[in-house]
Amino acid sequence: MALLLFLKFLELISYAYGHHSVSRTGVPHGWNIVWLAIYFVRNMLFITVIMLLGTGWSLFKPSLQELQKCTMSMGIFLQVLASLCFIVIRRVGPSDKNYSYWIIAYYALDFLGCIMMMLPVRKSIENLGDNSIIEGKEARRLVYMRVYGNFASAIYAYVGFTRLGMFVLRTITSYKFWCLTIALELTIELLFYIVVYLMFWPNERYDYAVVEDREEA
Repeated sequence: MALLLFLKFLELISYAYGHHSVSRTGVPHGWNIVWLAIYFVRNMLFITVIMLLGTGWSLFKPSLQELQKCTMSMGIFLQVLASLCFIVIRRVGPSDKNYSYWIIAYYALDFLGCIMMMLPVRKSIENLGDNSIIEGKEARRLVYMRVYGNFASAIYAYVGFTRLGMFVLRTITSYKFWCLTIALELTIELLFYIVVYLMFWPNERYDYAVVEDREEA
């Protein structure tokens, strides 16, 4: 998660330098390529990390079930396609005759990828509720349920604001406010990364759980 947060900062820096270069000289001087490359790598790492956290891989078990592997593969595949569509959109521009089709494909693939990303979190919360009753480990499971409940709320808010909210805002507002919507979207993304990083930052709660798991093994 720390690497993901670092890549997000690099993406924002390269994006800012590209626009600064365009405003000063009229050309991005390669910063647009750097930004798109970092964007693609960060997006792939993002969907992988969020889905691994959603399955509980980093807290409960070092392996995944077949259904979880299939869900992750589908989510990553959809995000790869969405990222490629985004790169094509940034390269061809509005003058291309197929620009509107690329926009529709990007939003559709990206939204489907976000739905796949949210599925493991919901399933993990349901499993935690069942396990707390069966195994009788309510105290430890309640800690995990609280963390994953907050994690799920953060993901729902993130997807709602950055996907549905931004789409509606850009549809009803004038093109001159486009830069403001981009700045708002980037700010929300950065806040989400920081919040998730702080949620799963190693601390005494998780250390206690790991020690307990080792003792039981």
